[in-house]
Amino acid sequence: MGLFRLLTSNRDPAPSADQNARNKSVQVAFLALPTPAVLVDATGAVIAVNVAWLRHPGLMKLRAGDNVGVEWARMTSDMSVAEAIAEVIRERRPTQVESTHVSRELRRFLVHVGPAPSSGGGALAVVIDLTSQFERERRLLHDAIHDPLTGVPNRGFVLQRIEEALLRLRRYGDQFALLYLDLNAFKRINDRYGHAYGDEVLREVTRRWSRVIRAPDVLGRVGGDEFVVVIQHAVGPAATHLAARIAASLSEPLFIGSTAVVTTVAIGMATPPGEANAEEALALADAAMYARKQAPND
Repeated sequence: MGLFRLLTSNRDPAPSADQNARNKSVQVAFLALPTPAVLVDATGAVIAVNVAWLRHPGLMKLRAGDNVGVEWARMTSDMSVAEAIAEVIRERRPTQVESTHVSRELRRFLVHVGPAPSSGGGALAVVIDLTSQFERERRLLHDAIHDPLTGVPNRGFVLQRIEEALLRLRRYGDQFALLYLDLNAFKRINDRYGHAYGDEVLREVTRRWSRVIRAPDVLGRVGGDEFVVVIQHAVGPAATHLAARIAASLSEPLFIGSTAVVTTVAIGMATPPGEANAEEALALADAAMYARKQAPND
C-alpha cells in the first residue's frame, strides 16, 4: 500500500491497468533486490524497506514513517546519509556516500541514493556492505608488508622505514640507529630438530623481542634468522640499552613443546649517515653484526 502511494502521485488520476501492472513490477523488483534498500517520501520518511534490509545484521530496524537520515545518524553518528537523501529529494540527482558503523565489529557501507520512481518526490537508498571487501584489502596489505612466519614487518617494509628515517636525518638532523640481529647456532637447531621446530624458535624469539621494543621502533625480519630493529630518534645510549635488553630476553631457555633450547644473538649496531640509502644503511648494520659475530670470545 505504501509503496503504491510512492509510485503514483496524489495529483495523478487513478492509475490505469497498465500503470498498476508497472507499479506492481517495480514493487516486486524493489522487494527482491539482493542488497538492502529503503524507499522514502519527499520528507525523508520511510515508505517501505526490502527483505535484504530486514535481514541485514548491521542495519537499524526501520518502521513506516521513520526518518531514515535521523535513524542512520543515531546508529552511526554520521549525518552524511541524511544530507544525501535531502540533496536527492531537493535536486533529483543521484549521489552516493560512504559511512561506517561500529558495534561488535567495524562495518563500512556505500549508500547509493537516487530519485524515487515517481513524480511525487522521495528517494530510493540502496546500501552496499563493503565490510568484507575492506577486510580482504586490509589482509592483502598486511600480507604484502609482513613476514608470513613471524608476523613482523618484512624486508621491504624495513627498508621503507629506513628510507623515511634517512629523510628525517637529512632534513632535521634526527639521528636514528639500526640493530642487526642474527641468531647464533640456528642452523644447528634446524639440523637437530627439523625446520618445523626451527620455525617455532623464530616465532618465540620474535615474541620476546617484540615485548622489549618501544612502540615507535620497528622490528622486522630480513632473512632466515636475521632481523633488524629501526630505532627511531636514537639519542645517546638508547641503542646500546635496547641491544642489551634484546640479548637479555634470550637468557631463559626457549620451550618448544617439551623441548628446551638455549640460544643467543649476535647484534650489530650502526648509525647511518644521511647520504646513505636504505640498502647501504642496512649493509652497515649487517657488517657490524658480522664483525661482532667473528670477535673472539663473543
